[in-house]
Amino acid sequence: MAKPGQFIFNGKELIYQDLKIKFVIFSHPVKNITCFNTDLKPVIDAFTGGKVFIIDTFRSILASEKSLFALISDRKNHSFYNDREVKFIKKHIPWTRIVRHENTTDITGNEVDLIDYIIANQDRLVLKKSSDIRGDHLGPAWDMNHMDWKTLVSWILSSNELWVAQEKIEFNSSERYAIEDDYIKLKKIFWCVHPYIFNGKFQTCYGKTSDEPVVNADATETLVGFI
Repeated sequence: MAKPGQFIFNGKELIYQDLKIKFVIFSHPVKNITCFNTDLKPVIDAFTGGKVFIIDTFRSILASEKSLFALISDRKNHSFYNDREVKFIKKHIPWTRIVRHENTTDITGNEVDLIDYIIANQDRLVLKKSSDIRGDHLGPAWDMNHMDWKTLVSWILSSNELWVAQEKIEFNSSERYAIEDDYIKLKKIFWCVHPYIFNGKFQTCYGKTSDEPVVNADATETLVGFI
């Protein structure tokens, strides 16, 4: 585990202390573009020089923006995709819209005023900060009273930050035995499984669990280098 500024690139090898690094994992996607010419320069130079592989590369920043799903899921943009891609989008990409005043289509394809639709469909939607990675800024539709939900939508419209409204996806859940307070008990666990693809090929998958119907990943602002 290392901070970006602890790497050295000598033109041939990326080095951390006395270790020669072959690939790097960004455990937290880089979002501060100003550090590209400072702390991250050795890592970037090694990457562009073909000396190291990077998992969660700088392109991952784009994928971390939830507004991207608004672009993909909007039916008016489906003409840019082939039939196979449209089928994939309809099956796997949840309905998403940037929270703003506009006329658009709802989850079922009907023309609606977006803000009116969001306010009226609290039970079907969640609100998310577009650039948030860990899910710290979720609008908890399942336990917020309707007036607070409406107030949250109004606040988002007046803020300078980009938020999205997204179709609420029900996570898988099951009862599992767990040890709590020195007792074994059956406990309802929410879980999801994510595929891991590297170089365009499926490698493995990993899962996350939660006691609540929101399953998020924790992240840290460090790099992990491997010899």
